[in-house]
Amino acid sequence: MNKKILQKIVLALALPVLYVLLATGFHTVSDKSFIKASGAMVTEAKDFLNIIFNVKYEGVPEQNWVERNLDMYGDSLNYNTIQIYDEGSDRFGTFDVPLTSTQIDNVEHLMTDIGDRDLKGIYSRTKIFRLAEGQRLEYEVSPNGSTTINDGFCYQNVMYNTYTTDTGRTVLHAKTWPAEFPDSPGLLCNGIYENMQHSDFINGKDRGDWFLKPMMRINQSDFNSTSSTPVVAIVTQNFEGTKIDSVIIKIKNFRDDNGNYNGSYKEVFNFTGEIGNFLVISGRSDTTGGLNHGNNGDLESSKIDFKVYWFGQVDVWFDKMTVDDDFGDRLFGGDFDDEIFDEVSHFTDEPSNYSFYCDEAVYSQIPCLEYIKNKMLEYNPDSKLSFVMSNSQNR
Repeated sequence: MNKKILQKIVLALALPVLYVLLATGFHTVSDKSFIKASGAMVTEAKDFLNIIFNVKYEGVPEQNWVERNLDMYGDSLNYNTIQIYDEGSDRFGTFDVPLTSTQIDNVEHLMTDIGDRDLKGIYSRTKIFRLAEGQRLEYEVSPNGSTTINDGFCYQNVMYNTYTTDTGRTVLHAKTWPAEFPDSPGLLCNGIYENMQHSDFINGKDRGDWFLKPMMRINQSDFNSTSSTPVVAIVTQNFEGTKIDSVIIKIKNFRDDNGNYNGSYKEVFNFTGEIGNFLVISGRSDTTGGLNHGNNGDLESSKIDFKVYWFGQVDVWFDKMTVDDDFGDRLFGGDFDDEIFDEVSHFTDEPSNYSFYCDEAVYSQIPCLEYIKNKMLEYNPDSKLSFVMSNSQNR
């Protein structure tokens, strides 16, 4: 349509509307009775933090060291909180050595100086944030074909007619009964959907050992502390799709240290007396037996899988597959509880300590953060843990 014709049409349509507005809308309002004021009160935001980032703890001699600039931060720049990173130092403490009385005094002195200027501190302490670098992945079972259960951290393929519930859990129950129609031996589950978390750290943190923990149970009536009857095999497939490990879990592997089993779910099994590095997989890429062998950087091509094969000898209830890296395995095993206690017991009640802090966490580290937070609250209910989520550590 010709632009000039279009302009005339628009003008013709707009003139009546403009006339109505002039006749009815634009006049002085003398009666304000219809105007209602809101009763809401404006209040200051509670605990609003205006934060400045400062250099690491070991930067004491530097001009930008926090204690040389406290007056400027609070009075001139009007910040009310300081965030400080700690990668460990002789002055303020290292990760793997208990804090000395001198180190405790140094940290308390820093926190006191910050508090004396009416400032708060958010402290990234090495004994806390290093633990948050641990990883735990939990692969849940799902109805066949699902890629959304547990945010996609699930098995896509499960044995037909085994998906059910048991004591509040969603599980796969492979049955040897009725005798005329038992489930057939075969893959109980395979095809984990979100399988890139073992390969995507830009700094190579996922090249260490991974610990497989299949959560399952058998009937107590089927248990025998010396029985070598196979229950399931855990078959690990690496990045390029090659089988690199297969571990058979037998009835006797369900026993505890006293040789007993009560029919409950468990994820750590007893291989005492057997030769092998059971359910521990290397994440290396430079060896054919490594989980990341064949990793070419195209993470979407990952074929990493932790398959569960059922032998059809005894009933089994399979809940999930937990996979921890070395730090995650040790953290959930309680190996680092003393490190957490060391920090929480000495510094939580310092008036300027607004929160401990962990930086740039990724999805696979969330379970470790939750463990740390709960352990901190156990040691001191007033303790706080803050963190940010980030993809900067992932490719």
